[in-house]
Amino acid sequence: AAAQSYYRKAADTFVKLLDQSAKDPNYLSAAAQNGIRIRLARCESGLGEHSKALEQIEAILATNPNTLEAQVAAAETYERWGATDPAQYLRAINGRPPTPQNKVDIWGWNKLALRLQKYPKYADLYRQARYQVADCSYKLAMAKSGKEKTDGLAKAATLIETMARIDPSLGGDEWRPKYDQLLKTIQRAAGRKPDGLGKPPPSAAQTTAAGASGR
Repeated sequence: AAAQSYYRKAADTFVKLLDQSAKDPNYLSAAAQNGIRIRLARCESGLGEHSKALEQIEAILATNPNTLEAQVAAAETYERWGATDPAQYLRAINGRPPTPQNKVDIWGWNKLALRLQKYPKYADLYRQARYQVADCSYKLAMAKSGKEKTDGLAKAATLIETMARIDPSLGGDEWRPKYDQLLKTIQRAAGRKPDGLGKPPPSAAQTTAAGASGR
């Protein structure tokens, strides 16, 4: 109840700011308006008003389709929506392509990861996007039953295990424990032994220290 009250009060404040900006073009810069729209979208999504949240994000992406913060907020909105409508987890993962009626391209976590993987400065956001793909896949599987659930859990586990083979560090101390815990959760849900990722690889510092002590 306290969270709902906070979201409502904050949303009302953001709406007033945007209304004032509409009346006075000099009241807020375009960048400031976009920031407020994203904050408003997160509040509306927190209130369960996911369609309204997406309208705020689409207003940004319609003219600035590569705005990372807006694309992340859209994926987060679909993921939160998935808690009450599991089909939305697929949109959180795969995005929503443009249509003749709505030309806004929402990337989803998958496309975010693909676009960011070549850029070291976005390494943390890339790790987050890959993690959220696995997390949404797990949540989608848990909303199903029978073979669909079993296959979905296997797919979610494979996503993490494949990433670990490609990059054993998985982002080091910040992200690897999160991937490990999620994999254990998936393994338990699938009735498997929760082995997780196993022992983490030695860091560069540990490897250097071991080499020095050997000398």
